[in-house]
Amino acid sequence: MKYILIAVLSVIFILLILCFSAWRISLELVVPPEKKDGLKNKFPHEKRFKIQSPNGYPISCLFIPTGDGMSMTEKIVIILHQFGSDKNEASKYADIFTSLGFSVLIPDMRAHGESGGDTSSMGFYEKKDVEAIVRWLKDCYGRDVFYGIFGLADGGCTALMYASEDRGVRFVIADSSFGDLKKLYKHTFKNRYKVKPFPLLNFTSFFIKKRAGFSVKDVRPISFFSQKNFTHDFPLMLIHGDCDKQVPPNLSVDIYNMKNEGVKTLYLAPGCGYLEAFDKEKSVYTEKIHSFIKENIND
Repeated sequence: MKYILIAVLSVIFILLILCFSAWRISLELVVPPEKKDGLKNKFPHEKRFKIQSPNGYPISCLFIPTGDGMSMTEKIVIILHQFGSDKNEASKYADIFTSLGFSVLIPDMRAHGESGGDTSSMGFYEKKDVEAIVRWLKDCYGRDVFYGIFGLADGGCTALMYASEDRGVRFVIADSSFGDLKKLYKHTFKNRYKVKPFPLLNFTSFFIKKRAGFSVKDVRPISFFSQKNFTHDFPLMLIHGDCDKQVPPNLSVDIYNMKNEGVKTLYLAPGCGYLEAFDKEKSVYTEKIHSFIKENIND
């Protein structure tokens, strides 16, 4: 009886440790760290405003028009920043698109910057925020407005999730992104937390569901490109540093290989880690995107 009691107490102790660890990790994965206000880049004719999300909070936006601003022939690129960033930091990418005659709209993603929300969902709820942004664009420019999406890491995942439901998206460019959140988290547990994913990832997924209201297994935009789920096409460019340890490049390769229809481009930036391709080789990065748009996107 004594040994049975010890065994039971040991199991309870292990479960408590697992639960506590999973709870702490779940907070790190869905609650963005507080970001100190940095310098705001100033752009000619920029506009800052808020749009109401169908999820029940305001979305703070930065709009950077090309030329003199609000022309009815505008082409728009929506830039979606990564976890832990904001619209001001992401605005460094704006010149890539304004130099091609696009205007740029950059929101603070859910739970980031000046937008509302308490937790990130890696695209699960954010796709509804993008829907509200697109609705705003159509109200301003008409239903035939031209818009593409450029996403960074989980912003790229959000772009893919949204584009899979909106036939109006003209293109998607995703840098350091992924198509399967569970697969990414398995890598994160092995490389960041130095533990085997099972069973800690299962406990963490439970707490993520309780804390943020979404299931990890449901953030899997790569499934859209399967023959079973595929309903429409959009040109896709994938960019990834070939030395990325945070989001391994094989996750972009997986998306590239799964997309069997239409235009697709994969650029593996040599010697680059997580989201380093732009900062290390800005001219090459810009040229790759310009070539993709000029060769594959019709006005």
